[in-house]
Amino acid sequence: MKKKLDTSWFELKKYDGLKALDLYGWERQISARQGIRAFLGLSHQLAVRWFEDIKVCPIVEEDKGRERWGKWRKSDANHPYNTNSVFNIPAESLKLFSDSLRLRPANYAPQDSLSYHSYREKAELSEATPDLQDKSIDSATFQWNIPPTPPPPELPDDTPTIGGDRGSFLNTTAVMIDLSASDKQIKKDFDHWLSEYKKAMKCEPGEFIEEKDLEGWVRNRLLPYLDLRLAAELDGLRLGPAGAAKLIFPGFSGRTADRISRTTKPHADWLMEERSLLAIQAQLRSMTPE
Repeated sequence: MKKKLDTSWFELKKYDGLKALDLYGWERQISARQGIRAFLGLSHQLAVRWFEDIKVCPIVEEDKGRERWGKWRKSDANHPYNTNSVFNIPAESLKLFSDSLRLRPANYAPQDSLSYHSYREKAELSEATPDLQDKSIDSATFQWNIPPTPPPPELPDDTPTIGGDRGSFLNTTAVMIDLSASDKQIKKDFDHWLSEYKKAMKCEPGEFIEEKDLEGWVRNRLLPYLDLRLAAELDGLRLGPAGAAKLIFPGFSGRTADRISRTTKPHADWLMEERSLLAIQAQLRSMTPE
């Protein structure tokens, strides 16, 4: 007999609080789900244990998250020319990084390597893993299946991607600007550099999230869909659009399975991409917490 997905835990009313969440709250929900998905390949038992908490209370508390984001803005308070995405890199930092880079292979890509964790701050590492598990759990009792590290892609020869003194900023790079040029020329040339460098790095631009986007995430019920799909993955099953539609759009007229395929699923897939979470976190670092 074919195994059937257990959805007895699923209730749409548990997700009513999503309407009150701002981008800070949504970052917490997305990072929690991405953390569980990441652990599927490392320890299935631990991923299942964490998801049990999601079943009981799907809206994960922020856990003082706003204090964490506030420190990024405070770090630049003495340098008004810095922003989150464009900032000055001290010459000493470039010197230290260039010295260490000479000891590495030409195609070394620190932002894609496990050894790059030494550049991160502990706070950044903790963001990638949901704080849902029972503190009494002994991780040694779980089986770990760590996949081999893929070979890093080659970087453009002239400008390496660096972490620098900003620590957690994994996708930063050094840029030299000729300040004797006119502002108009610098802006034009920077636009050209930005688009072409991102192509060379195979780095897709992130999206800026607005209030209407959050409303759309609630309206299209992305989080309930993600949780149902995670439940299916943990049980080794597949959640089809028709089955999802019956649960997350009950009583709706029209072809709700098409709505899942056209809207809910592609947007939910986007939320579960690492680059999407990184873009959201970059936006949060540029905001002043309430």
